[in-house]
Amino acid sequence: MTQLEDKEIIEEFIYDNWSYKIRTNKQVIFMGFVGDGGGCCSVQGFMTTEDTLKDFIGAELLDINLIDMDYTAHPLSKNYKEGEGVKFCFIDIITNKGKLQFAIYNDHNGYYGYDIEINSTQLTHKDTL
Repeated sequence: MTQLEDKEIIEEFIYDNWSYKIRTNKQVIFMGFVGDGGGCCSVQGFMTTEDTLKDFIGAELLDINLIDMDYTAHPLSKNYKEGEGVKFCFIDIITNKGKLQFAIYNDHNGYYGYDIEINSTQLTHKDTL
């Protein structure tokens, strides 16, 4: 096996408003909302990135990290009743071309959250946001 074959290379990004999939030469990484979750008066959040995805095609994947999994309330949440608010977490994809960061946001009524999942060789995590 050559040194190049040992490396995990990002090949494609697939996005559907609630999740991203990153296809590499070794796996498909899933990040985002799963299942129906929520409740009658709740709207599922969204997932986004401010980075330019095409810049990371061909990048070597080095690591995946969760940032702020305590779901720190966003400053805008002060406009909500106690127990409500904007919740979020960040996922950092570390590559040889730099850090690619994704954010998962949910703005709910304080009663119903939505399940999120990160599933990869490097990291698997499930939680409610």
